[in-house]
Amino acid sequence: MIGLLEFFILVCIFSYFIGKNRTSTMIDILTTRFHDAYSYLVSEDVNRQNDNNNDIMKEKTSINRFNSEHIKYTKSETTLKDADQLSNGYGDIKDDESSILPMEGLICRDCSKSTNSESQINIFDRARKPVDILKVTQHAPSTNKYDWGSYFPHVAQNLRVKKYKYKPIFESVLNHKRIQHEIERVAKDAVRESDVSFEMEDIYYEKMLDKSKKRAHKLLCDMRHALSDGLLRLTSYVLYKLLPWFLSGVVAHPAQIEMLKVAQKKLPNTPLVFLPLHRSHLDYILVTFILLNNDIRSPLVCAGENLNIPVFGFLLRGLGAFYIRRKIDGDDGKKDYIYRGLLQTYMEESISAGHNIEFFIEGGRTRTGKPGLPKGGILSVIVDAFVDGLIDDALLVPVSVNYEKLVDGSFVREQLGIPKKKESFRKAIASIWKVLNAKYGLMRIDFNEPFSLRELVKSFKERKASVPRPVPSVRRLISKPSMTSVYGEMEFTDKHRALVDNIGRHVVYDSCTAMSIMSTNALSFLLLNKYRKGASLKELVSSLDEIREQFEGKRDFGFDEPSENVIMTAVELLGTDMIDRNVDVNGNIFIAPVLSIPNVVETFYYSQTFAPHIALDAAVLTGIAAELKENNCSSLTMNDIIDSTLLYCDVLRNEFIFHKPCQNINDQIQLTVERLCKLGSLTKLKGSDEYELNIKLSETLLSSMAALNITYWTTTECLLDIFEKGHILESDFIKLCINRITEKYNDGTITYGEAISTDSIRNCLKLLQKWSVVEVDVQSGKRIILLTSLYNSISSIETVVEKIERNVIFK
Repeated sequence: MIGLLEFFILVCIFSYFIGKNRTSTMIDILTTRFHDAYSYLVSEDVNRQNDNNNDIMKEKTSINRFNSEHIKYTKSETTLKDADQLSNGYGDIKDDESSILPMEGLICRDCSKSTNSESQINIFDRARKPVDILKVTQHAPSTNKYDWGSYFPHVAQNLRVKKYKYKPIFESVLNHKRIQHEIERVAKDAVRESDVSFEMEDIYYEKMLDKSKKRAHKLLCDMRHALSDGLLRLTSYVLYKLLPWFLSGVVAHPAQIEMLKVAQKKLPNTPLVFLPLHRSHLDYILVTFILLNNDIRSPLVCAGENLNIPVFGFLLRGLGAFYIRRKIDGDDGKKDYIYRGLLQTYMEESISAGHNIEFFIEGGRTRTGKPGLPKGGILSVIVDAFVDGLIDDALLVPVSVNYEKLVDGSFVREQLGIPKKKESFRKAIASIWKVLNAKYGLMRIDFNEPFSLRELVKSFKERKASVPRPVPSVRRLISKPSMTSVYGEMEFTDKHRALVDNIGRHVVYDSCTAMSIMSTNALSFLLLNKYRKGASLKELVSSLDEIREQFEGKRDFGFDEPSENVIMTAVELLGTDMIDRNVDVNGNIFIAPVLSIPNVVETFYYSQTFAPHIALDAAVLTGIAAELKENNCSSLTMNDIIDSTLLYCDVLRNEFIFHKPCQNINDQIQLTVERLCKLGSLTKLKGSDEYELNIKLSETLLSSMAALNITYWTTTECLLDIFEKGHILESDFIKLCINRITEKYNDGTITYGEAISTDSIRNCLKLLQKWSVVEVDVQSGKRIILLTSLYNSISSIETVVEKIERNVIFK
């Protein structure tokens, strides 16, 4: 047995490094033999179950934290309309009780109007609950001596997966006319900037041309992927063995996977573009792991060049990673035309070749717990490729990823203003060893219904043509598109900025909406916003039951146990650094958050993952409370509520996406007011269009915004220091703000120590730039903050401070 396993591993390694046809044939034969034996055993097992009238698909299974000792399920059966009715190839999943997806996973109907009921794919749900994909059914040994799958289910699984051919694009990229043009441009610029004589110009030009060609070749070698079927299979096997050491499960919905398989089958030449929210370095590994083991073509993954470290960089490249710079141009600000051209051409050739693509729409990993705003650089390349006719369509797949406990560790040091440490081989090994010796609970991945890029573009154009120009007096929440890349400072010149920004915001909003609420998110939110002084286990159970009832059918939860078990699991995972647990003489359990810095900052990370689910509710209540406080009144009309909410949403424009781009924010605010009235947070006065705020029932939601309000308020106060000094480095200003918040917390001025947040200070600076309060000057790669001429006085700065301070309801 062991010899067979070792032989399999050696064959995979040999296949990867040598890549000979005989080795590939050998693996294909082994795959076929193992697949036949494995399939036979599965069919025999299903027949035995049918004989015993114990069909697993009809059984109502209670999945206990998705980590039961043995979970059996079979693939969802698919019922498709006739092929001639599928005019667009891939239709929407039908939105009814038989849908395979919960409501939050379905495509936006406002942006997919071209589909109709006759062209929809109707997949009936036969496995309503998510399952732990690490559970490979282990069958009873068969009398067939060749039935190796019963003894080595993971080996059989990895030999069973479908093999795909990945079209090479290296030569087509290097020989692309765009690259040749950029090489010639750089060579000509070098000649123009040189002081060579006229007679030597041709010789010097040829020399620079040759140098630019060699540089382009090297840059492309450093960038390109080296996706290997053998390494994919070997890594999959290793993950099956290693992941259970530190994760209690990797949970996904089999119906969502089936949906992607249907999309791939119906449109085999249309690339799937996976857009996950980014929380951990495990994200891209596990997305590929899930797709591989479900016979979906593994994507090429856009990775930051900082991950191209010894050994691990090589392995990630073999798993499909292609590396891009965080900063595309040099520190001198001079554009690197060759690198720009290579990256754009590489992306275009990849999707034109039919490769699936994966990149993180937010950019880097979230440091705050809540999703970041979209970066449009890579997305703009895909949109341009479609608009320019290089591809007929692409299916955009929002992906939600969440963890009960973050595997990468906390980002507290960075939030406290301590610079991030550079990745290295030694650091990676130390991190892996630490991870393998700890427990991190569940990891959950949700794949949303794919968006057709063609339909999104069509819908955007129709909506843009039908919407009249706004009346100047009407306030609107307008966002400025971010055309930076997925990895920070890289920028693209985009021909469709508004379209790209709308798509990006839609993807982030949908991914955030579909993200499962984990046990640690719910507990952290309750402790920091409702029970800061602690609560009994009974009180926490009651509050969690209320949340589950309130979000039932609207949001998905990453747990399926009684609330008491959920809370105790979260307490154990968060640990004593974040949670204080005591038991009195009567055996009653009392749970409280550890509010000291930096502990509370780490707890805030898990709480903020829950925050986007109630962001607009909290914004409406905060806007109302701020308006009531400022005007010293007791009630507001609907128009006043809309105006005050828009003012507050504008302040937090860089923190949350409050609505889908295809929705009207005014309409969403009115719907939110109606919902808050049902919850009792607001009361509509009889015979009037005015609403009163029930402060007691609104405290939890108001508290959820308190830390952000304090961060912004303190940041604007620190503008006075810029006035005194004339200018200040951005890094020094951030340290100043952090120190000021810490002083306020230590002297009792504020009670929210989690207000310390480097990311929120930066977001506030972006807001102040938008308001033309400050401007940023870059000198020698350093960012310097200055006050604009409009706000270069104490009185004008005080008006900004007052504008922000009005939102501070709780300190």
